[in-house]
Amino acid sequence: MNRAHSPEATAQVERLFYQYEDALRANDVESLTGFFLTSSETVRYGIGEIQYGSEAIAEWRSSCPPIPQGRELMDTFFLRLSEDAVVANTLFCYRGEPGLGRQTQLWVRSGQGFKIAFAHVSVCVGEDIPISGTLADGFAGELPTGSRLTVSRSAGKPVPGIGGGR
Repeated sequence: MNRAHSPEATAQVERLFYQYEDALRANDVESLTGFFLTSSETVRYGIGEIQYGSEAIAEWRSSCPPIPQGRELMDTFFLRLSEDAVVANTLFCYRGEPGLGRQTQLWVRSGQGFKIAFAHVSVCVGEDIPISGTLADGFAGELPTGSRLTVSRSAGKPVPGIGGGR
């Protein structure tokens, strides 16, 4: 198989993404820090904070509280930009909590293996959260209490996350 068209990079990042998610839910600070590229150029835009550089990310992670229980993922997908760069995107919510979270990670392959070089996390809170366009896997699931989703895209097969599974 031609390396340029191999799905290996995407499969590897997908495995790492779910390992990161497991570490996040377990508040495994050492593992979470290890998923980020060791570089002064690594960036993390959080919900209420910003870190520039892997040292700042590690410092913040060591002092931040764990995430709430009941985190559910939906519409998780991976986009391979090259054999050395894959973007992971997901929506998330916490059962019984209003709002819809968005998370994007750019995973790059370096001498350290695949690591997160850039991360962005944000939350939308409100009655209507419009979504347009179509993902190959579609959307299926329920949203957290207090949120309503206006869907104007086609629904396809169920997306793991809401209601169990990955």
